[in-house]
Amino acid sequence: MPKYLLKISEDPIEFEAPAAEAFLEAWKGVFPWEYNNDNTFMRMAARSACDWSGKSIRFDTVEAFAADMIDAGMLEEVEDVQG
Repeated sequence: MPKYLLKISEDPIEFEAPAAEAFLEAWKGVFPWEYNNDNTFMRMAARSACDWSGKSIRFDTVEAFAADMIDAGMLEEVEDVQG
């Protein structure tokens, strides 16, 4: 399964998922924001990502959000390094 890094703090969040769009679930797991539904969470997360990156982040769909996070360098697929 692919491994990703979500770079939304000084300590990137590493997670495994079948697709990059799963970054929202990883993000929800570490930020205790109060939100009524997934759309509210996406709006808050996109606002934060925009502030951190200085780039526009769309949140109309999870796919667009993930694509913009990748373009901003805040989300990337990484190799699984076995030591």
